[in-house]
Amino acid sequence: MQTNDLEAQNVWKWKILAHKEYKRKIPEYTVPVETYGLASIITSAVLASIGQILYKIGVDGNSWTAILAALGIYGISTIFYIYGLKTVPLSVAYPMISISYIIVTIAAAQMFGEAITASKIIGILLIMAGITLIVR
Repeated sequence: MQTNDLEAQNVWKWKILAHKEYKRKIPEYTVPVETYGLASIITSAVLASIGQILYKIGVDGNSWTAILAALGIYGISTIFYIYGLKTVPLSVAYPMISISYIIVTIAAAQMFGEAITASKIIGILLIMAGITLIVR
């Protein structure tokens, strides 16, 4: 029975050593994990923006299909957001969702003819400055 215990310990030692050796062989050009998290948060914001646009289309055209599609896209957006929270601090991730304000404002102007006023442009610039400061 002691032989099996020693064999089990040796197997674990081998796995640990193999893992350490593998870590040493990771090339220098690998993308930091945080980059994937930030990309995931941005993807979440873009999907949330698409959901908002679909809500508007659904309400204007009295289309439950568009509204249900928006809900589905919001669900997918939530999955990306949760994935991003694994590596990005909440104090950075949550403000980054404000990117969706910029996307929706521009899309609303293009798709629905909503006006982009000077105050909206100033607001967009302030949001962009805030996101830049928070991410750094």
